[in-house]
Amino acid sequence: RSQTAAVGTAQVYLIDTLGELLLFYAASDIAFVGGSLVDIGGHNLLEPAALGKPILSGSNLRSCQDIAQALQTGGAMTVLSNAADLAEQVAQLNADSARREQMGQAGQEFARQNRGALQRSLSLLEALLD
Repeated sequence: RSQTAAVGTAQVYLIDTLGELLLFYAASDIAFVGGSLVDIGGHNLLEPAALGKPILSGSNLRSCQDIAQALQTGGAMTVLSNAADLAEQVAQLNADSARREQMGQAGQEFARQNRGALQRSLSLLEALLD
């Protein structure tokens, strides 16, 4: 993304900028969540889940282990070992719209069931402030 402003008809588009990811998730068929094939710890898995996108991620997910486990167990996310696995899973998902739909719905359901964290946190803080 930082190298060009035009998306055109790209089948794969690498986003390396800040503040635009949600827009690109919304426009995509499949979401690969970066920072996970390398030792960064993974990025936000909830955005593509809430948008109903099938999620692919590497195995380095220390920053979001609980969420990653729940999404994987619920069928919303596939964890990959390397770039070759990523390419294989993208090809499989591209060919299987029913699986994409199922994974997307599982992610949306997880996000729906786990909404309200901010309000719960504010309620806990409010009790301490009284």
